Amino acid sequence: MLRLHPPATPKSKPSAEYRAEINGHPAFLHAMTGFSGGTVAWLSFDFDPITDGPVTVKLTALRNVDTVEVRPLNAGIEVALLNNTATFTLTKNGHYFVKVDGTFQLPVYIFANPPESAPLTENDNPILYAGPGPSPVPRGAARNVHYFGPGEHRPGVIRLKSGQTAYLAAGAVVYGVIVADDASDIRITGRGVLRGSHIPFGGTAECKKMIELNRCRRVVVEGITVLDGFAWNIIAHHCDDVRFSWVKVMTERPWSTDGINPCASRDVVIEDCFMRTKDDCVSVKGLDWEHPDPRDWVPLRDITIRRCVLWSDNNNAVVVGSETRSSVIERIRFEDCDILYTSNTVGDEGGVLSVIVLDDTTLRDITFTDIRVEYALCPLINVFFTNEIFEIPSRRLAAGGVIRDVVFRNITLLDGPSRRSYLRGMDALRKVIGVRIENLVIRGKRALTAADARLETNAFAEDITIV
Repeated sequence: MLRLHPPATPKSKPSAEYRAEINGHPAFLHAMTGFSGGTVAWLSFDFDPITDGPVTVKLTALRNVDTVEVRPLNAGIEVALLNNTATFTLTKNGHYFVKVDGTFQLPVYIFANPPESAPLTENDNPILYAGPGPSPVPRGAARNVHYFGPGEHRPGVIRLKSGQTAYLAAGAVVYGVIVADDASDIRITGRGVLRGSHIPFGGTAECKKMIELNRCRRVVVEGITVLDGFAWNIIAHHCDDVRFSWVKVMTERPWSTDGINPCASRDVVIEDCFMRTKDDCVSVKGLDWEHPDPRDWVPLRDITIRRCVLWSDNNNAVVVGSETRSSVIERIRFEDCDILYTSNTVGDEGGVLSVIVLDDTTLRDITFTDIRVEYALCPLINVFFTNEIFEIPSRRLAAGGVIRDVVFRNITLLDGPSRRSYLRGMDALRKVIGVRIENLVIRGKRALTAADARLETNAFAEDITIV
């Protein structure tokens, strides 16, 4: 059943630039200020394409406009524009960017979610109830849910223990952070908003990330929207078996506001998510804060990012690294993603698709497959070693390190300046070996040579294939 998500309160500020309807019903367009390119408008709703059928979206600009497109282009959505009202049909769940007058200014994001897999109500054993009226659960009852109903809430730090759920209902705006340490079988779900606008940039002693998972197992994060992160938005550190799906992240704080970072973790899936950040959208890191001795570093492996829509206003869209303090980093997959926009202010250190090694270790079996890049202001492909990054020093080992067996397959770049890409080893103990580039298409032309790909290599990059 089609469900539009309501604003948190009657005082919630709507977009001053646009109005929207879904299947003839007014849909609340939220406004977020402070972004590059001006105020962002966004709306969120749920529908089942099978039972509900296609939905018709009408978006009216409160100014004269000449063109309207719906991105990603891969979605193939046709738009009819009449008297500043764009009408289009959505037949699939997804994350969509409405591009007006051919620019990235004043964007509209439409989040067409699937129905919730396990919706909760205030009657589902809340350990913490935040909703209208008194708690419906008798005192002394078994409790395992932090429940936040429609409206604004300021719980501070929400700490999850094993078996617990944080549930943010549609229409809830929760000003706070979520932390879980040494927990298993936990869930963070719903269609509400987790917001960090009240927390100073860089965080506090208690509020370090918007969602912080430390040494956790069997975690599900599904459906929520995370806004105004003040540092890395979501981190899974030393975790196993973590699933992120239909999560939306948007922040424009100055820097270091990565979207979702799996760090020193294993078996992590990030799928069907949307991220607009002022740093890396996804950074797969070998951070091992707990083990300063390299002999104690743990492996980072089996990380999959698929069917995501990404927008980075600064630094990499996706990156393996830069911190690489793990015993091995392997079996990393980026699949079927749309990258709407990537920019950076860090020269050649940030790219669209990057593998960056700061600390000596082995990186192997990394693939980027079916990645569609719509606009890039930075290098498309970056694979290299570095001695420092953003004043973070490297950790050098006598045995050195290696980047081995990296595949870029079916990569397309539609638009943006022609920046050079790099494959660079550092020395005889720190080589890049075995990079294969298959079906790379830049502005409609297939790259069959390094010159076509605008690719620079050095003497410590070996076995490079472009086909």
